[in-house]
Amino acid sequence: MEIKNFETSKLAKEGGNKLTEFLRAKENKAVLLLLTGGSAMEMFEFVKPEVLGTHITMTILDERFSEDPKVCNFLRLKTLPFYERAVEADVSIFDTSLKVGETMGELVARFETMLREWRDENPRGAVISTFGIGEDGHICGIMPHPENPQKFSELFENDSHWVVGYDAGLKTQFPLRVTTTFSFLRKNLTAGIAYLSGEKKRAALKSLLAPRGALAETPARILNELPNMTLFTDIFMS
Repeated sequence: MEIKNFETSKLAKEGGNKLTEFLRAKENKAVLLLLTGGSAMEMFEFVKPEVLGTHITMTILDERFSEDPKVCNFLRLKTLPFYERAVEADVSIFDTSLKVGETMGELVARFETMLREWRDENPRGAVISTFGIGEDGHICGIMPHPENPQKFSELFENDSHWVVGYDAGLKTQFPLRVTTTFSFLRKNLTAGIAYLSGEKKRAALKSLLAPRGALAETPARILNELPNMTLFTDIFMS
């Protein structure tokens, strides 16, 4: 994993430039673009419109199971100028916001079907993702489970599931999650950009970069396993 340090004022732009670079390199092949919520969304404003096109399928990396437009990651994405530019470029878009009456299980099945059908149709296609990292070291919608590593593995490292829905309980402000899994990322990811901003996340960064550590304690450590990863952060480690 490559680490890029920038001052806060430059961080989103540099991350967006890197995402532009990744997309430009794959202009001649099918691309599945997975986008995270949270502060990492600040990068999207700096993605050059010319790298967007019909060869891209765009969706959310993980979803908060909520109808609230201030909570649902896809509905928040739809408010961004980047989303409008993607629509104008005829990007294929998979909507992870809730349909009327949809259960968590139904959203999981719909999301999983989309991912597997895309991969079947594009066996050589590229999967590019952005990642945010929480103060607790969570990534995607995958929360730490230091008290139950077995449950963590069953949920997020089960090779038969590329998407999982679960209730994270008191681990997060938004406990109902539908997220892609580590099994999906390990099998499919081509390249990724992680975004970590703010002094409150220093402990998470330290755990991510530590020589040893368990995924169940710091899920963001998965970044150390994934190919062609670049981490953009405004935290400078001594």
